[in-house]
Amino acid sequence: MSGAVLDVAVERLAGGRTVVTVRGEIDLANADDLERRMDAAAEDSDALVVDLNDVTYLDTRGLRILVHLARRHQEGTTQVTMVAGRDGIVGRLLEITRLGDVVPVRQALPQLDV
Repeated sequence: MSGAVLDVAVERLAGGRTVVTVRGEIDLANADDLERRMDAAAEDSDALVVDLNDVTYLDTRGLRILVHLARRHQEGTTQVTMVAGRDGIVGRLLEITRLGDVVPVRQALPQLDV
Protein backbone atom coordinates (compact mmCIF):
# COMPACT_ATOMS: atom_id res chain seq x y z
CA MET A 1 0.00 0.00 0.00
CA SER A 2 1.64 3.21 -1.00
CA GLY A 3 0.74 6.65 0.27
CA ALA A 4 -1.09 5.16 3.23
CA VAL A 5 -3.08 7.57 5.34
CA LEU A 6 -1.93 7.57 8.96
CA ASP A 7 -2.84 9.83 11.84
CA VAL A 8 -0.89 9.76 15.10
CA ALA A 9 -1.96 11.77 18.13
CA VAL A 10 0.25 12.00 21.22
CA GLU A 11 -1.28 13.10 24.51
CA ARG A 12 0.95 13.65 27.53
CA LEU A 13 -0.73 13.06 30.88
CA ALA A 14 0.29 13.68 34.46
CA GLY A 15 2.77 11.37 36.13
CA GLY A 16 4.94 10.64 33.09
CA ARG A 17 2.19 8.86 31.16
CA THR A 18 1.56 9.20 27.45
CA VAL A 19 -1.26 7.98 25.21
CA VAL A 20 -0.49 7.50 21.53
CA THR A 21 -3.56 7.03 19.34
CA VAL A 22 -2.88 5.60 15.89
CA ARG A 23 -5.51 5.70 13.12
CA GLY A 24 -5.33 4.46 9.54
CA GLU A 25 -2.87 2.31 7.67
CA ILE A 26 0.62 1.39 8.83
CA ASP A 27 2.90 0.27 6.02
CA LEU A 28 6.39 0.71 4.59
CA ALA A 29 5.55 4.24 3.38
CA ASN A 30 4.93 5.63 6.86
CA ALA A 31 6.44 3.09 9.28
CA ASP A 32 9.73 4.95 9.81
CA ASP A 33 7.90 8.15 10.78
CA LEU A 34 5.61 6.22 13.11
CA GLU A 35 8.56 4.48 14.74
CA ARG A 36 10.32 7.81 15.36
CA ARG A 37 7.17 9.23 16.94
CA MET A 38 6.63 6.15 19.10
CA ASP A 39 10.26 6.17 20.24
CA ALA A 40 10.03 9.87 21.13
CA ALA A 41 6.81 9.27 23.09
CA ALA A 42 8.34 6.32 24.95
CA GLU A 43 11.59 8.16 25.66
CA ASP A 44 9.86 10.80 27.78
CA SER A 45 7.35 8.47 29.43
CA ASP A 46 7.28 6.07 32.32
CA ALA A 47 4.07 4.53 30.96
CA LEU A 48 2.98 4.45 27.33
CA VAL A 49 -0.51 3.44 26.17
CA VAL A 50 -0.75 2.76 22.44
CA ASP A 51 -4.33 2.78 21.13
CA LEU A 52 -4.44 0.74 17.91
CA ASN A 53 -8.20 0.20 17.69
CA ASP A 54 -8.55 2.43 14.62
CA VAL A 55 -5.69 0.91 12.62
CA THR A 56 -7.14 -0.50 9.39
CA TYR A 57 -3.99 -2.03 7.86
CA LEU A 58 -0.75 -3.27 9.39
CA ASP A 59 2.11 -4.82 7.43
CA THR A 60 5.16 -6.62 8.80
CA ARG A 61 7.10 -3.35 9.18
CA GLY A 62 4.34 -2.03 11.43
CA LEU A 63 4.32 -5.25 13.40
CA ARG A 64 8.08 -4.84 13.92
CA ILE A 65 7.42 -1.43 15.52
CA LEU A 66 5.06 -3.08 18.00
CA VAL A 67 7.65 -5.75 18.79
CA HIS A 68 10.21 -2.98 19.40
CA LEU A 69 7.82 -1.36 21.91
CA ALA A 70 7.25 -4.72 23.58
CA ARG A 71 11.02 -5.07 24.02
CA ARG A 72 11.13 -1.70 25.77
CA HIS A 73 8.47 -3.06 28.10
CA GLN A 74 10.49 -6.23 28.77
CA GLU A 75 13.64 -4.24 29.43
CA GLY A 76 11.75 -2.14 31.96
CA THR A 77 12.58 1.19 30.35
CA THR A 78 8.92 2.04 29.69
CA GLN A 79 5.72 0.37 30.85
CA VAL A 80 3.83 -0.28 27.60
CA THR A 81 0.17 -1.19 27.21
CA MET A 82 -1.39 -1.78 23.80
CA VAL A 83 -5.07 -1.31 23.12
CA ALA A 84 -6.52 -3.44 20.33
CA GLY A 85 -9.91 -5.12 20.22
CA ARG A 86 -9.91 -8.82 19.37
CA ASP A 87 -12.17 -8.22 16.38
CA GLY A 88 -9.81 -5.71 14.75
CA ILE A 89 -6.88 -6.50 12.47
CA VAL A 90 -4.27 -5.48 15.05
CA GLY A 91 -5.94 -7.42 17.84
CA ARG A 92 -5.95 -10.56 15.72
CA LEU A 93 -2.28 -10.09 14.79
CA LEU A 94 -1.28 -9.55 18.42
CA GLU A 95 -3.08 -12.75 19.31
CA ILE A 96 -1.53 -14.77 16.46
CA THR A 97 1.98 -13.50 17.21
CA ARG A 98 1.43 -13.88 20.97
CA LEU A 99 2.76 -10.38 21.56
CA GLY A 100 0.16 -10.16 24.32
CA ASP A 101 2.30 -12.63 26.25
CA VAL A 102 5.02 -9.96 26.39
CA VAL A 103 3.10 -6.73 26.80
CA PRO A 104 -0.39 -6.12 28.23
CA VAL A 105 -3.07 -5.85 25.55
CA ARG A 106 -6.41 -4.30 26.50
CA GLN A 107 -9.64 -4.38 24.53
CA ALA A 108 -10.46 -0.74 25.26
CA LEU A 109 -8.57 2.34 26.36
CA PRO A 110 -8.12 2.14 30.14
CA GLN A 111 -9.52 4.89 32.31
CA LEU A 112 -6.64 7.29 32.87
CA ASP A 113 -6.52 10.13 35.37
CA VAL A 114 -5.42 13.34 33.72
